[in-house]
Amino acid sequence: GIVPAGRGWSVKAPSQSVTAQINRAGRTSVSLGGAASVSLEAVSLSAGSTRVALSATSSALTRGRLIQGLGAVQSLEQVTKAGLEQQFVIAHAPIGAAKTLMLALSSSERWRAVRGGSAIQVLGSDLLYAGLHTADGTGRVLPSHFIVAKSGPQIVIDSHGATYPITIDPTWASSSAPTATLVSSAGQAGTDFGYSVAISADDTPALVGAY
Repeated sequence: GIVPAGRGWSVKAPSQSVTAQINRAGRTSVSLGGAASVSLEAVSLSAGSTRVALSATSSALTRGRLIQGLGAVQSLEQVTKAGLEQQFVIAHAPIGAAKTLMLALSSSERWRAVRGGSAIQVLGSDLLYAGLHTADGTGRVLPSHFIVAKSGPQIVIDSHGATYPITIDPTWASSSAPTATLVSSAGQAGTDFGYSVAISADDTPALVGAY
């Protein structure tokens, strides 16, 4: 869970071997299995040429959920079975009828986009910021994906026609933790399903062999 610690909060998500420290400035520093920590902080929200800087203005820990006001965006973090979930809630568009939003994240680590843009991964680590899911106030799923720029990772959202608030929902997790079980559609024993397995470079499709 999330508990107060010093000038911030300490986090343990044992199902994914994830621990973290969150400071009052809104920066989350995450460690996987005791390895060196990796940090991310939401720093701006953009729509077209309009850019709004983000900084922490309030913090409250309520029933295991840490809520931090960042100005135009609210951050909500909680521990789930999937890992350390971090929601970003955008109450209003930075400009009227914004067709595309971009949430910029600051990090000194090197990242790569994986899983078709639904996740980013620290180079040389199993640590993922993954499961990206974005929806508007009516529950309509909005297309969104990660990109990695020189300044750090960014989340790009197609907000055309969206009803606010918009909720962006990635989770800190381990790529080595099982997330699904594959079974043979034939449902027959003795087919040696899983005899050979190949996974694409971006970790999205998998080819499982049998004979």
